[in-house]
Amino acid sequence: MGKKKAFFLNDLQDYWLFNELIGIGDDIFYNTTPKVTSPHHLVSRLSQLKPVPPNLISWREIKQDFAAILDNYDSFITKECHPFSGTSVSRDVRKSPSPVREKTFSVGWLGESASHWAHKDYLYNIRDKFLYHFVEPQLVPIYEKCGFTENIIGDSPKYYFLNSLNRKKACQLLGLDYTKQYMTILVTKFHDYTSNEEKILDHIIRYCNDNDIGIIFKTKMKYHDFYQSNIKHQYFFSGDCWMFHQTLALMMISNFVVGFSTAASLEAEFMGVPFINFWKIEEHDTEFPVDIQDLEFIQNNFHLICAKTRCRNIAYRLAFSKNIFNIKKSDAYEYDTIKDSLQNFLESAEEPIQVRKFDVHPLWRQIY
Repeated sequence: MGKKKAFFLNDLQDYWLFNELIGIGDDIFYNTTPKVTSPHHLVSRLSQLKPVPPNLISWREIKQDFAAILDNYDSFITKECHPFSGTSVSRDVRKSPSPVREKTFSVGWLGESASHWAHKDYLYNIRDKFLYHFVEPQLVPIYEKCGFTENIIGDSPKYYFLNSLNRKKACQLLGLDYTKQYMTILVTKFHDYTSNEEKILDHIIRYCNDNDIGIIFKTKMKYHDFYQSNIKHQYFFSGDCWMFHQTLALMMISNFVVGFSTAASLEAEFMGVPFINFWKIEEHDTEFPVDIQDLEFIQNNFHLICAKTRCRNIAYRLAFSKNIFNIKKSDAYEYDTIKDSLQNFLESAEEPIQVRKFDVHPLWRQIY
């Protein structure tokens, strides 16, 4: 008889984090919230999965007895230690150690708990709530500076679904022609879009048009058509696919990706995908000029910065490898200054890269 596992979905997007880990006989406890991304919207689709759908249980109906119910499971897999963190439970619960800590495998969502670790309401407080916490490797030093010296694992199961794909299969999954080349643009509502960035983006779009590279505009379901009319593109993805991580699949088939103050820069860096990373103006930039904010500075001051930005996640600034082209808000990044280096970056990303394969971490193998 297999080991019994419980999963918790606090948000529809959580499914992308560990859908490759869910097996026959596993139970999924799901939250119900007012958000458009509430996981109760996914129940009808999950109940149709083949060969056997998982057992779906409404957490709202049993939440008072949830810790006792988890006694019946060998392991508990969840995002950021939900539901023992976050706004679905009381402040006292968020402050306290988890009663199921020793069986909790927590998966991070690009640093939410790192940026909120000292929040006065203990939002995303994961201290004393996990056996193992899985995050992108760039975030491990940040957690260590929080005092998390054990069991922070630089790995994430959200990438495992890419192992079953090559570029042709990924394009077919996305409804795209695998014989063509693409680039993907990712926008956020938190970015302050400037005229200088428009010049840079015009350069990128001209380059794509001159080289027959299709332009994909990818947004989130909660953003609707935000900024769509401002950027010329041929393909639109609304982010309403919940069965696989659409952004990661789009990265896999793209020559390069453009992102506006999005932590997807860390995902691209981990995958090895060329990424043009536009920084927004953050509140701490008035005190610390962006030109001095290199990787070492941000790692050493991450929590000070997050406190000044009211705990907004600035993880997008942790991407600094050779496949990342950062564009900051300073005179050093004016279009006329960087256009030659930008052109060189684009030309070096002419052919779609072969995305790396992701070995399943041995800790996951132990519970299966």
